[in-house]
Amino acid sequence: LGWWKPVATTRLFPGGFNISDSDSVGAGGIVVVNDVRSNVTATVTDSTLGTTAAPLASLTVDATEQATIRALNDATITSSGGNSFNGEGTSLAVGGVIATNRVLGSALASVLRGSVATIGSVIAQADNIAQVDATTLVAVTSGAQSIGVVLAFNTIGWAPTNLFFSAIDALLGDPLLESPSPVTTIASITATALSIGGDLTVSAATDARINSLVSNEATSAPAALFGAGGMAMTFILSGNKVAATTNATLRGVEGATVPAVLPVVTVGGVVAVLADNAAAITAETTMY
Repeated sequence: LGWWKPVATTRLFPGGFNISDSDSVGAGGIVVVNDVRSNVTATVTDSTLGTTAAPLASLTVDATEQATIRALNDATITSSGGNSFNGEGTSLAVGGVIATNRVLGSALASVLRGSVATIGSVIAQADNIAQVDATTLVAVTSGAQSIGVVLAFNTIGWAPTNLFFSAIDALLGDPLLESPSPVTTIASITATALSIGGDLTVSAATDARINSLVSNEATSAPAALFGAGGMAMTFILSGNKVAATTNATLRGVEGATVPAVLPVVTVGGVVAVLADNAAAITAETTMY
């Protein structure tokens, strides 16, 4: 494969042993923005679906939104230099990552006005899956000075902003400069006459999750017969935020005005109106 090479039986100096200052500088950086925005709508509006004389078999109105980011940012910087006798010379490694991941989205399933008649079930269902899986890694190694910096910001349901505002809010631990724009999940049946032989289900579910792993490792390994010195510095600023709303409604009226005659709703089976909001952040941050 071309990786093998002959090695002399004896050497005057061992490999990696510098007799000059042998200055060495390694620098690297990654800046990345991942932005996903998705809106899904399924609606039945001002419609007559089936009659008592000729009903439908069943009716399903389903909206499923899935906005996902899987991000891996890995920066490795190495500098090998300096004088192996007196420690003179430069060996400097500097590395950093600025990573921003954000997700915005909504799911709406609705039946609005009109009438529905079925032999079986009626389902209005909205599911919203918004996830960020982000891994940010920095490893910096040198024979003297090593500096590693990581800025990582992950949001679900927050309005886009600039790096400065994100950094200030993360430092303060308070969203003073940023504003929520929640991922929204709505399932509704509104102002609709229903004649249902089976079950009636109105269901809205949100799964908004951030899984974040941030690691910053800086290593200084000075090596000389005398005069060797080293320094290693690392810095991490990370923020994770989730905002989500979920609504499931069965309403006889649209708006605030109540009409004189409300739509008639008859259900032969079970009526279930369900709203489930699972918002979570799992974050691991390490620095060596």
